[in-house]
Amino acid sequence: MMAIDDDEEGFVHYEEETEGTVEFAHWLKDRYSGDHRFELIELFDPGPLDGEDFRLRFLLDSGHFFLVAVNSEDGFIRVGFATQSETLYEELEEAMHDSADSMSEFLAEAMGVESELEFEMQQFEDDVFYYCSDLPLDRPEELAMDALREDAATYLDGYFEAFFGLLGDDDEVED
Repeated sequence: MMAIDDDEEGFVHYEEETEGTVEFAHWLKDRYSGDHRFELIELFDPGPLDGEDFRLRFLLDSGHFFLVAVNSEDGFIRVGFATQSETLYEELEEAMHDSADSMSEFLAEAMGVESELEFEMQQFEDDVFYYCSDLPLDRPEELAMDALREDAATYLDGYFEAFFGLLGDDDEVED
């Protein structure tokens, strides 16, 4: 993959265009550009996991990031937080369970939702350690719909609120 400078500080696009999804990625990038919490916003097109049309990463540092990934083949938009640190992954899980009955309830509280979340938080390990929610996507054309875009942004904002609260206000995340 080749890095493309998008003429905006803090945004890198890794080239290999996937038609129909890039506009959604750029909409998200534009929405969060200039957010001082992130070292860099990166667009991987395609994403690193099998089937990902793209992945947008909001880097805290080289080992920790928030993400939005689209997998149109399997029909979902994945929104969440990821870390390379197994120690941090376990500490975050413990902290979530200490403050709520479930990870999804923890996320709902951070999002200010009093009812059960429509899309639960899950956790898994693949190339890194993930906490995420999968929003359904029936067809790539839905990525142009305002309602779906706002749902993805609402979940992303919820993950920001939840995990920045656990990670603390430090500029750098510790392993």
